[in-house]
Amino acid sequence: MLDFHMVYTCGYWSGSPECGLDDAQQQKLNLVCRNLNLKPGQTVLDILSFAKFAAENAGAKVVGITISKEQAALVRDLCKGLNAEIRFEDYRDTLGEFDHIVSLGMFEHVGPKNYRIYMERISGLLTNGGLFLLHIIGAT
Repeated sequence: MLDFHMVYTCGYWSGSPECGLDDAQQQKLNLVCRNLNLKPGQTVLDILSFAKFAAENAGAKVVGITISKEQAALVRDLCKGLNAEIRFEDYRDTLGEFDHIVSLGMFEHVGPKNYRIYMERISGLLTNGGLFLLHIIGAT
């Protein structure tokens, strides 16, 4: 479900029959900010879906990463003038320390054999007391 924010993940419907996809995505991204207690100036690593929204609406300092050259170029363009650095980079190569890490709709592509590596890498990038928000759609 690709919305006007270019976020490719499911939205958060409030139960209102008038709520469309763009509204549902807006509600979801606001919910992510609230759950993280995201404040201006905090650092966020976005495993790419949330960079523009976090920089624009929460005043966060964002590093967005993706292994798609096309996606990196698109999001760089969307984030022009915002406090966001978009990198063509694999999460296993990312350096830094972040107050928050957000992964929306990406974990499904990691694969079970890499779950431990993913979680260990995320843990190593968080500040002491930092929060990681992982959104997945899974099945058993």
